[in-house]
Amino acid sequence: MDRIRKRVRIAVLLLIAGFNVVMIGFFLAGSREYTIRIPDSQKRYEEAEVIVEDPSVVEYTGKEREGDAQLFHFRAAGKGSSEVGLINISPERPEDSDGREIEGYTEKRVVRVDGEETEARYFVFEVNALGMLKFCSPTDFNRWPVLMLDVMITMIAFCALLLESFLHGIRRDLYSYTTLQSGGLLIFLAVLTLMIVGLSILVLPRYQNYNLDILLTYIRYAFEVFVICAIPFILIFSISLTISNLQLIRKEGYRKKNLLGIGISLVLIAGVFICIILPNVLHALFRNMPVNDFSLRAQYVLLAVFSFFLSFMLSTMICGLIAARHVPKPDKDFIIILGCGIKKDGTLFPLIQGRVDRAVWFWKRQLELTGKKAVFIPSGGQGPDEPCAEAEAMKRYLLEQGIPEECIIPETESKTTLQNMQFSRTIIEERKKDAGVIFSTTNYHVFRSGVLAGEAGLKAEGIGSRTKWYFWPNAFVRECVGLVYNSRKLIIALFAIVALSAVILSLLL
Repeated sequence: MDRIRKRVRIAVLLLIAGFNVVMIGFFLAGSREYTIRIPDSQKRYEEAEVIVEDPSVVEYTGKEREGDAQLFHFRAAGKGSSEVGLINISPERPEDSDGREIEGYTEKRVVRVDGEETEARYFVFEVNALGMLKFCSPTDFNRWPVLMLDVMITMIAFCALLLESFLHGIRRDLYSYTTLQSGGLLIFLAVLTLMIVGLSILVLPRYQNYNLDILLTYIRYAFEVFVICAIPFILIFSISLTISNLQLIRKEGYRKKNLLGIGISLVLIAGVFICIILPNVLHALFRNMPVNDFSLRAQYVLLAVFSFFLSFMLSTMICGLIAARHVPKPDKDFIIILGCGIKKDGTLFPLIQGRVDRAVWFWKRQLELTGKKAVFIPSGGQGPDEPCAEAEAMKRYLLEQGIPEECIIPETESKTTLQNMQFSRTIIEERKKDAGVIFSTTNYHVFRSGVLAGEAGLKAEGIGSRTKWYFWPNAFVRECVGLVYNSRKLIIALFAIVALSAVILSLLL
């Protein structure tokens, strides 16, 4: 089944690649020609003349009527730029059928035709290295819709692939960075796609100005809307996280890790301020000043980075919550209990006791439903300030709960969660091959523990115990940040690809 799935995905990717080649080829082939479309119901431009400054760059190939519009056709001849003048023979002011002055020209001049002075409007054509004829005007008509259609269809196709990958991961491989990354990319790309498609359907049919600037503007709108829609949740989340952190510090004392939630709250609020509030305030204060290209691009980058961060945080939370609420089938052979520190008298802290209680609950439930006794593997070595190994302390507690001693095999050497999984795997494989395994830990720690189990080569599902309300948010966010950090290579690679694409586009277009 997995082989068929992979073949289908490869086939879809090849279809997307082929479609892009065809569409981009069609776009590039047609981009050597350019048509300016001017609304002209009064036929004032029917006798207009066109003057090309440099015919070696751009050629004028003629004009024609199309309904209430006058079309002027041009073709690329060579790389460079050239002024083109449109001379209106009619003595009247050039206006369209709605009485609005035609826009998009760079300069208005007076020229002499047949000994008489008349008004001419000049604009500039550019031909890039690919031989594409470029003219940015609100009245243009060209093949940019082809490229925008290609972008939208490609994004929709990738969203479908990411959705399939994420749902497959939830069903078959929940504890995986691939699942988390698929979810983060899906959220990020889906928001972008919905906004671009929606704006294109609602806005573009009213205008003729299809161009790269419009596409980039829509992308910026998509990021802005995403962040604006997230503001209520960011505020609620940040306030709740800060309150829980303050309560955690009051209960358990000041520690750097107990400040993480407050730090994340400040980052989220600062992100909203820098990406949304500050640019709008500056625009309102300096409305009449020209927009600096660098500041606009900087806003694009900040919006993209912040939206990307929010997408991955949301994906991590979704995966973490699904993992924490998951209850495995009652058919397991071994139950690993992950240690996390014990008291100086050898008894259990509430946090680790909750993990053991959750494991006992599953053991008793499975015994009641199937009659099958699982074997406990309490896992944890002895810390420098602990009287005994954590596994031994958990074993004593299990015996107090009525668990038979023959159902308990302590693992007393591990110091980290990864070692918990590695050493427990050795114990399991010595006793049974292809055993059914679960691990018990605190709810916020289930997903990351499952990832580490996979890294240790152990196929296991997790169950999570509850913890105090003020402890859970900070710990869960700490896990989220850790998971996002572990995906940093993918995130950096994606932004490098986007940055490189932007540089290439700016050089060519």
